[in-house]
Amino acid sequence: MGRFALFVPLAALALAGCGEGATEGDALEAANEAALATPAANATAGDAAAILSTSGIALADGPDLSFGASRPLVMEAMADAGLGDPQLSNNAECGAGPMEFAAFGGLTLNFQDGQLVGWMARDGAGVTTDGIRPGASFADLARERSAAMVEDSTLGGEFSYRAADGSDIYGFVDEAGDIDSLYAGTTCFFR
Repeated sequence: MGRFALFVPLAALALAGCGEGATEGDALEAANEAALATPAANATAGDAAAILSTSGIALADGPDLSFGASRPLVMEAMADAGLGDPQLSNNAECGAGPMEFAAFGGLTLNFQDGQLVGWMARDGAGVTTDGIRPGASFADLARERSAAMVEDSTLGGEFSYRAADGSDIYGFVDEAGDIDSLYAGTTCFFR
């Protein structure tokens, strides 16, 4: 399968739908219960503490945290996984609306309205479910996967590739041709 063999299939967690009579609180509670119900303790991703997917993250020593999981649940899981104290920041002027960020070294988690909505990985932090990590060669990724530069991007070096689950993960290539960073979900880029 080559250098980018599948490390860990990350099952997509379905968020509770808002049917008749369901409230936003019910949906959030169901998302939190689903996140806690599927621990990633058996995940093996080498030295990566976080396994990244198009639907959220999984912790090598904790639960899967899908987009929509509550910020308190995510922050508690990150602390329990021993990832240290995050650097916290926020930006009220994001195109998608105000966002808050928690950076655990090279892994930044994006929150909006109290829920996990995106992630960005740099400096070797994390590995995708199909084995891609920051620092890898973009040329190798392009040979192994359907990876291409994003046409008309106003952000230099932006690319996307089709992940094993059929959805796209995005990132940036540095001047040396290596993957500088990867991201999925809602971001706060100014285009």
